[in-house]
Amino acid sequence: FGSLHVNIDDNKNYLFYTGDNATVRYRMPELTNPTTLSLRDGIFSTYGDTGMVYSLGTASGPWFTFSTSTPATHLHVMDSNLNAVSNIPFTGITSISSSNSSFIASGPNFILYRSGSVLYKINTTTGFVSNLSSNITNFNPLPSEGWASWGFVDSINGNHYIYYHSSGVNTNGISI
Repeated sequence: FGSLHVNIDDNKNYLFYTGDNATVRYRMPELTNPTTLSLRDGIFSTYGDTGMVYSLGTASGPWFTFSTSTPATHLHVMDSNLNAVSNIPFTGITSISSSNSSFIASGPNFILYRSGSVLYKINTTTGFVSNLSSNITNFNPLPSEGWASWGFVDSINGNHYIYYHSSGVNTNGISI
């Protein structure tokens, strides 16, 4: 299976663990019945919604491997076998470039996606993309073996608080 490559992602029914060569699905909450699936690099879920699993991608399909030359234009809804079952075109900002320093923070019904120094907010229900910051340089998540680092975001009274692993056992947070 390989070492932890990208993320550990959970929804209401399953936990997905992505390694170097495959993604494994475990039944929640008891973490039983491991099922090996094809590698799905970059899947994520949000909290506060129906427990859907998503992937960024284009009109032709999700990003199952990372490419800095292909901008994201769609959000893909994945089934329990991590096949794309529908896609949501981006509105607002309709194309997001990617970089090797990408970061995804899952929030309640949205994600924050950093590419380079730009931080975007993507609504997972509507696909609406907005630019939260064009110069986000005040945080430095610990890189993963995959194309993105991971965290989560809380939204309180319109303010976004991003939490992420920075180094060693440290977890940091910033307010946007």
